[in-house]
Formats: sequence, C-alpha cells, structure tokens
Amino acid sequence: MGNLGNVYFVFEITVAEIIFLYAYPRRRFFVLRAVLSCAAVFVAAYFIPLPSIIGLRFLIMLIRYIVLWGMTLAGMCVCFSASFPAVLSACAAGYALQHFSYKLVTLLGLTGMFNFIHPRIVTRGFVSEMMIFPFTYLAAFFTFGRLAAKNHYYRNTDVRFVALSVGTVAICMVINRFAPRGDVFATIGTSLYAMTCTLFALIVQYVLRVSVESKEESAVLQRVLQEKERQYESSMTNAELLNIKCHDLKYTISRLGGRLDKSEIDSINSLVDSYDSELKTGVTVLDVLLGEVSARCRNLGIKFTFLGDATRLGTMAPADIYSLFGNALDNAIEAVSKLTVDGMKQIGMTVEPREGSVFVSVYNYYSGELDMAGDLPASTKKTGAGYHGYGLKSIRLIAERYGGGIACSASGGIFRLAVRLKL
Repeated sequence: MGNLGNVYFVFEITVAEIIFLYAYPRRRFFVLRAVLSCAAVFVAAYFIPLPSIIGLRFLIMLIRYIVLWGMTLAGMCVCFSASFPAVLSACAAGYALQHFSYKLVTLLGLTGMFNFIHPRIVTRGFVSEMMIFPFTYLAAFFTFGRLAAKNHYYRNTDVRFVALSVGTVAICMVINRFAPRGDVFATIGTSLYAMTCTLFALIVQYVLRVSVESKEESAVLQRVLQEKERQYESSMTNAELLNIKCHDLKYTISRLGGRLDKSEIDSINSLVDSYDSELKTGVTVLDVLLGEVSARCRNLGIKFTFLGDATRLGTMAPADIYSLFGNALDNAIEAVSKLTVDGMKQIGMTVEPREGSVFVSVYNYYSGELDMAGDLPASTKKTGAGYHGYGLKSIRLIAERYGGGIACSASGGIFRLAVRLKL
C-alpha cells in the first residue's frame, strides 16, 4: 500500500537536521508544530510511490529524493523562526550527514557484518543503518552540531554557506544515482567519494563561518575603538573647557570680595574645588577619564577608589588608555549599579608597575550567575542597541597590542579583571 523506505529516509533526514537546528530559535507552539509537521511529512512520504517507468527511473528517483528532502525542509521552516537561508543551510548539512552515514553502512555491508540480520517487518538495510547511524550522528552532534549552537549559525545567512550546502546535497543525490549497482569496486569508489565530499563540505562550511565571524568581530571591535576614541576627544575638549571655566569662576569670586557672605563664597569655592580636585595620576587622559567616572559613581551612590602609580602608562597612545580603562570601568559600573545593598556598591582599581610591565586590576561586586563564553564572561545585555559584549574583547585587543593580555575571575561575589601591559 505504501513505501516504508520513504519513511525510513525521512526519519533519518529529520534526526540529522535536528542536530544542526536544535539551538535555532523556535516558533510559538513549537511542540504542536513539530508533532503536526512530522505527522504530515511521514504520512505524505509513505504514500509517495516508487518509480515504475524503467526508462525514467533515474530522473524519477532523483526527483523523489528532492521532494522528500524538501518536505523535511518545509517542516523545519514551520517549526523554527530563523531565516529561510539559515534553515536551508542547516537542513542541507543534515542531508550531508545522513548521506555520509548511509555510505558508511554501505561500505561496512560489503564486509558481511550485517548478514546475520533477518528482520521480518523492516528491511535489513534499515536495521543496519539503525546500528551505525547513532554513532555517526552523535559524533556529528558533539562536533558540528555543538559548534553550530555555540556560534549561533542561524544569525549568519551568507550566500556562500547556502550555496555550499545545497551544492553538497546535489552532488550526493546525483552521484548516488549514477553509482552502478552490483559492482563492488564501483560501490567502494563512489561511497568513499561521497563520504569525502560530505565531510569536506561540513568542515569547509565551519571554517568559512569562523572566518566570516572573525572578520565581522574584528570590524565591530574597530568601530568600538573608534567610538571610544571619539569619546576621548570629546572628553578632553570638555575637560579643557571646564578647567577654563573653573579658573574664570575663581577669578570672578576673588573680585567679588566682600559683596557676598563668607558662607556663600565658601559654598561656591567648595563646588569649584570638587571639579578641580579629582584624582591626579600623572597621565592627563586618565585624569580626565577618572574624573568622569568619579562623577558618575557619585550620582549612582557608588564608592570608587583608585590606588597605584600610573606614570608609566604615559607611553601608551591616549586613545588606547581611554578605551581600555573606560571599557573596564563601564562594565564595573553596570554590574554594581544593579546591586541593592549599598555596602556592595564599590569599585576598586589599582595600577602597579612591576618587572617591566604594568599590572592593572579592576574589581567589583556582582549579583547572579556569571556565564563564561570561552575565557571571557558573556554579555548580560540581551536587548537594546550598542556593541554589547565587545568591551572586554576590545580591552584584550589593546592589551595584546602592548604585548600583554587579560584574565578574568569571579569568586565570592567579586569579579576581577586583571590586565598586563608590557611598558
């Protein structure tokens, strides 16, 4: 009445596709969508007949596989909310995995290792595939599948990935149809060729994605640094204007003499001194930045302390100083401002020259769990505009530019950022 072979194929393809899709964003009512989609695909596959016209068997079989795979692709589009090119690329990778596994079973079958299988309801081929596929699928999950999830492949729909994936599927389909039946050496040759092509395509796809993501991250980091450089230039201009105004205001107060009450004069002088007595580190750009940070911390009820000798930082480019310390302190202020206990609203920073290097340490309290993405904490910002998550990466980039590096640690509710600069 129907074709169980189609159902076997669709089942294997679906499981392989999920390996690459499991971390993709899901649509509402995902479970219901998945159940209905699987039911529809399996029923439709069961009633697609095998070709009966001998002369057109090759073309009809090719179209049959395309239709079956297209049905699984449509089902995945119904369940996952990623863009169509992203889902297409993942489904094509799933087909490549299924075909690799199928060809591996074909090669192993030539050894006679499956001859002991004599099923009554299902075919020997399906049983042998169910014996081997779990191993290849698990291996693919812990390599390509986990990488797809970790690097959020659904965010990148570069046309090269789609072309590579679909091209691989096309090669698999055509080569499989051209393979002579019954010739052992031809079967070995075409199977090895197909396995090599599919595995190579999966590896190249991953390498391409890493390359593209690396270039995109580099471009974003450059924009982050350029933005900090503009902030630095603006801050220096504002600081110069503020110093001029403070000087002019002091001169004006001195000329007023006895025209104002002593208490009023003292109050004005105290206000002026608060702007004119910020931390003095010996590095102008750092003085300006720390003045801004101190003002922000006062407004937010945060206690900020600085200790150390920063004079050797003067050999760094001013924009690099502003970006490195600015990003580090921005992250600390963001973390501390979320705290509800006043006693924990503290940020400390030390700068210590030692053994031909300068060691910078920024530490602050934080709340909640801190997830790590590699050797850096993941961004806690989920929405909104801006270059979220790139502050620490830009700090690391600057540190490496000066022959150093960074290290992050978190314990006892305290987060510590350590930066080493060879100066």
